[in-house]
Amino acid sequence: MNVAALSGISRSAGGLFYAVSSLSKKLADQGVNLSVYGRNNVFVAEDISTWAPLSVIPYDAIGPLGSSLKLRSMLANSNSDLLHLHGLWMDDQWAVLQWQKKNRAPVVISPHGMLDPWAVRNAAWKKKLVGALFANESLRRA
Repeated sequence: MNVAALSGISRSAGGLFYAVSSLSKKLADQGVNLSVYGRNNVFVAEDISTWAPLSVIPYDAIGPLGSSLKLRSMLANSNSDLLHLHGLWMDDQWAVLQWQKKNRAPVVISPHGMLDPWAVRNAAWKKKLVGALFANESLRRA
């Protein structure tokens, strides 16, 4: 099975970086063909070795939602059977939804606490807007 994981790929993602890199390595040990995609930042060059031997593909993103046309292109060419999104409220969630609609393939979303009541209340108006645009549909389809 070919799986693409979307996550923070450097220490700037905090605990998510360590949790997802450990989980990803265990999945690869079990025979899953796993590629990892994540937004580029100042720590990626130094932290990417933490993911070895996995294929980690950084991409550049812009704006408050981390928008990336390159991510959409990479997903379209990935041969993935399933996408696993770690986190919510960003453009990668929208990209995953678009991929899912086009490919009619499964998506797993691990919100990692981003749906806890206190987290949803933080910047609530922004999350309501993003929810209406794509996040709510993405969660329903996952």
